[in-house]
Amino acid sequence: MNPEKSSMKKQAEQWLHFAYVDLRSAKKLREDKDLTQVAAFHIHQCVEKSIKAILEYKDQKTPKIHNLVLLTELVRKLGIDPSEGEDILDEINQVYIESRYPADLGLLPGGIPSAETIEKFIEFAINLYNFTEKMINEGSS
Repeated sequence: MNPEKSSMKKQAEQWLHFAYVDLRSAKKLREDKDLTQVAAFHIHQCVEKSIKAILEYKDQKTPKIHNLVLLTELVRKLGIDPSEGEDILDEINQVYIESRYPADLGLLPGGIPSAETIEKFIEFAINLYNFTEKMINEGSS
């Protein structure tokens, strides 16, 4: 492996490591039904960092955006479809905090996410994380 490719893989692995930390955080937070909005935020972060790991691995500029739909479109332009479930991706995308005011903290249009919604989000994040990890570790696209 040439040094440049090795550097790209290392940066992608760093993104993936932080995605893993967010995924673990969300799994622990889901145990408390009063913390679902915080779990949703960490799920968003896991998904975002997993997608950015793919971009980094493919030697693409990692944009400083948090919109999961736009990030996924960038990956799809590379011929990679990292996720199924566009509706879930859009739902998770809605929990990103644009401001730090408590009223905006991780609320979906219907309010604080339910435990069932968090489980659905976690399953999506796990699948995306596993897809990304496999791609990076196996060197495939």
